[in-house]
Amino acid sequence: MEQIDALLIPISPDSPCGESIRYSPEFDRLVSARQEDDESLPAGVWQSAPRRADWEEVARLASHLTTTRSKDLVVMAWLGDAWIRLHGVSALPRALALLTLALEHYPGELHPQIRDGDYDYRAAPLSWVAQHYAMLVANAPLFAVNGESITLGQWQQGHHPSPPFSEASRPVAEALEASLHWLQRLNAVCQHWPEASAPSFRVLEQKIKTCQQALGSAPPENTQTAAVNEPPTISSPVTFASREEAYQMLRQVASYLQRTEPHSPVPYLLERAWAWGHTPLPELLQELISGDESARRLWRQLGVLP
Repeated sequence: MEQIDALLIPISPDSPCGESIRYSPEFDRLVSARQEDDESLPAGVWQSAPRRADWEEVARLASHLTTTRSKDLVVMAWLGDAWIRLHGVSALPRALALLTLALEHYPGELHPQIRDGDYDYRAAPLSWVAQHYAMLVANAPLFAVNGESITLGQWQQGHHPSPPFSEASRPVAEALEASLHWLQRLNAVCQHWPEASAPSFRVLEQKIKTCQQALGSAPPENTQTAAVNEPPTISSPVTFASREEAYQMLRQVASYLQRTEPHSPVPYLLERAWAWGHTPLPELLQELISGDESARRLWRQLGVLP
């Protein structure tokens, strides 16, 4: 924890979290160090060596900025990203501890700051953490079989059975348990935020627990436990006082999904549906009928056009 303590030392007595650096040259250098090309995509006619992120440099720059310039959740999230890529699952507790303690130490001063009661800018990097760290955990080495490192993703494909739990697996098992502790503490901090803004860490929590099962350090969830954890079902239909109230609920759902699943097209379709609900019928029909072939194909898939 000494490294975390050093990162959380106030930058100055008057400004413990420093200034926002989102548009500074130092932040641009950090962004550049993280950039890499997707090697699964075709290279095209002009082939060149793909860009690769320099995770050592990312960790160095992010640590330097956090201690000397600005305590920013985005920079801290990227620092944790670099740690996990460099050191695997064993770095996950450290990454989650940094975010949690920063929020606990500097609830008002931490960047992005809360303005006029709007928590969305502060919640966005945490929603990214939940999704992105879950992906990193799934792709990080979890255990070894005959000298070959096996990831959670490979284990889930069923080609590699879990080895008997051994002392060699203990450091990873302890890291997973510590990660759950910090994730629960991080979630507790966010529970004090407005419900519409509080990020969900469920996907990361489930990924960690699945790693524990693969490692043999936790029993598989039985059906009774799963039933207890399932959200309650709605026993009666939801009613709305007005058409406008129903559309407002639709927009709130779209806003929530944009924060928690920014990669999915669903929230943007919901936002579009809200807009259609406030479009005069002649304009809506004109849009449906006169759209290009791609748009008409979408309407047919949605059942709007025959």
